[in-house]
Amino acid sequence: MAPVFTYHHTVRLEDLVGVRRFLKEAMEHWDADEETVEGFVMAVNEGVTNILLHGYQAQTGIVEIEVQHSGNHFVVTLRDEAPLFDPTGCPAPDTRAPLEMRGSGGMGIHMMRHFTDSLQYQVTEDGRNELIFIKMEARDGNTN
Repeated sequence: MAPVFTYHHTVRLEDLVGVRRFLKEAMEHWDADEETVEGFVMAVNEGVTNILLHGYQAQTGIVEIEVQHSGNHFVVTLRDEAPLFDPTGCPAPDTRAPLEMRGSGGMGIHMMRHFTDSLQYQVTEDGRNELIFIKMEARDGNTN
């Protein structure tokens, strides 16, 4: 599976509209179904938002996104140069608890998990964060 669409920019929170547009256009190129596109866009948007707010401390920072597909499966890889952080190790929030009883944070990671079939984290050979979003059976049935 080779990357076909790559986004590599220094970004700030105001650039999230462009990130979402990039993801939507890349996935629609391969006829991803609308539900998958919406979910992946929300999941990756949350990932980039967390990187910018927490990793880069609300400053600008480098973000790289690769969108790949193989058959009906989509893989979005998100890389950054912020301090290392593995969001997959965070506990799931108790979404049944009343809002006033929940701790702050964790809902973005919950959304990333919810809209993917697999969420994986690793550190790249050059010491960057790499978060991988995988969605299975995500196409309308066309074979581009």
